[in-house]
Amino acid sequence: MNSKNESRRLRTVAQKTRLHTIQTELLLALTWCSFAKTEADLGEARRFQGSVKRIRHATDSLRIRIHNPHHVPPDLVLDFETQLTDLEGRLGELETAAKARFPA
Repeated sequence: MNSKNESRRLRTVAQKTRLHTIQTELLLALTWCSFAKTEADLGEARRFQGSVKRIRHATDSLRIRIHNPHHVPPDLVLDFETQLTDLEGRLGELETAAKARFPA
């Protein structure tokens, strides 16, 4: 195999790995949303805040990666952006509900 083909193959593998990582982080953040809801339902304010912090960190990280052309090809940005917007909506709903449950 020549070096040009090997370089192309490695770039393809790296691209697939980056996309898989982004999708995995989105799913993990959605899982944290479920944890946060349960923690809020149980009155666990400190744990809830920890989960919200993790979700917020994930959304910040994902936004940077999604808009990095080396991580996501332009034709996939809209799909990931839609998923990220949905995640941020769930986070907003959690935070709104928590304000009623955990007054400052």
